[in-house]
Amino acid sequence: MLTIGLSVLTVLSGLAGVHAETPPAELRIGLPSQVSSSGKPELGTATGYIDRFVQADFAGGPTKIVWVPVPGGGPGVNEALGGKQIDFAYYGDFPATVGRAGNLTTKLILGGRRGLNSYLLVPVGSTATSIKDLKGKRIAVNKGRPWTFAFAKLLATNGLKESDFQIFNLSPGDGAAALISGNIDALYQPEPFGLSMEEKKQARVIWSTRDLPLGWKFTLDLFVVDKFAEQYPETTQKLVTAFVKAAQFASLQEHRDELLHSFVTAGVTYEMLAKEMENEPLREIMVPLVDDFTRAHYLEIMNFMKDQKMIRKSFAIEEFIDPRFASAAFKSLGLENYWPAANADGKPISAASTPATASR
Repeated sequence: MLTIGLSVLTVLSGLAGVHAETPPAELRIGLPSQVSSSGKPELGTATGYIDRFVQADFAGGPTKIVWVPVPGGGPGVNEALGGKQIDFAYYGDFPATVGRAGNLTTKLILGGRRGLNSYLLVPVGSTATSIKDLKGKRIAVNKGRPWTFAFAKLLATNGLKESDFQIFNLSPGDGAAALISGNIDALYQPEPFGLSMEEKKQARVIWSTRDLPLGWKFTLDLFVVDKFAEQYPETTQKLVTAFVKAAQFASLQEHRDELLHSFVTAGVTYEMLAKEMENEPLREIMVPLVDDFTRAHYLEIMNFMKDQKMIRKSFAIEEFIDPRFASAAFKSLGLENYWPAANADGKPISAASTPATASR
C-alpha cells in the first residue's frame, strides 16, 4: 500500500510540485444533454453510478461536484468549455477533436465507452441496399455528433461526398419521425435507435458499424481543461480515480441491469438499450484505458477531418492525450491489467485479469 501511495504521489509531484493544493470550491463536469418534456435539459449520459463513486471520494471535502447538462450535443459542450462554464467534459471523440482543432485547451485524460455503433436506415418498403443506391436522395444525419465520423467515412470509402445527397441535419428523434412520415429517404442513426426502429418495423437497416473494426465506432472520453489540471492536479487525480472505480463497477455483468437503467433518458428506453447491448461483454464497452488504440483513433479522426476540411488545422495528438492520471488510478486500485489494452487497429494485445472489486 505504501508503494502504491508513493507512486501516485510521484505522478502528482511531477504535475504540480510536492506542496498540497487548495481544493477548488466547485468542480463542474459537462455532459451532452437532451431536452426533457418539461423543456429543461437533462443529463444524456449515465451519471447515477458514476456520481455514487465521485461523491463518496469527495465526501467531507470542500469541493462541490456539479454535473452540468449541456444542450446542443457535442458542439454545445465545446461552447461550454470555451466559455469557461465547465472544467471537465465527458463526451464524444468527434466534437472533442473539433474543439481541440478550434483552439480549446483541453486534454483527454481517461477513456469512457468505446465501440458505440451507428446505422444507416431506410423505409421498410425501400429497395435500397447500400449507400450508393441513395445517391441524390434525402438523408438525415445529426451533424457535429460523434457518429458523423463514421457516416463521413462511409461516404468516402464509397467514393461519395455529401453533395451527392440532399443532407438534412436532424436529431435522432426528429430524423426518426421524418423517416416514418416519408419526408426523407434514409436516416443515419447512432445506437440504440437503429436496431430499435428495425425491431419495431419502422425502418430497415442496410448498413451498420457492428461488424466493422473498432476504429469505425465512436467513443466517449473524459477531458479536462488544461488550466484546471495544472492548478488542481490532486483534485483531477481524485476525480479520475473515482471514474475508474465506476468503470470497473460498470464492467461487471452482474451490474448490467443497473447500468442499462442508468443510460435511460428521454427518448432512450431500457428495452432499446437491452436490445443494443445484448450479448455485448461490458468489459469491452466500459473501457477507461488510454492506450495505443486511443491515440490511433484520434489521429485517424483528426486526419480525416482535416482532409475533409471539417477542421482547418491539425494538432499534436501526444499533447492532446495525457495518460498520467489514468495510469496512476489503475496502479492505486490494482487495476493495471483489468482491461485488455488494444493496439492501433483496436485488437486486444493483453489478457485481462479479475482483481477484487474496487471500493464502493
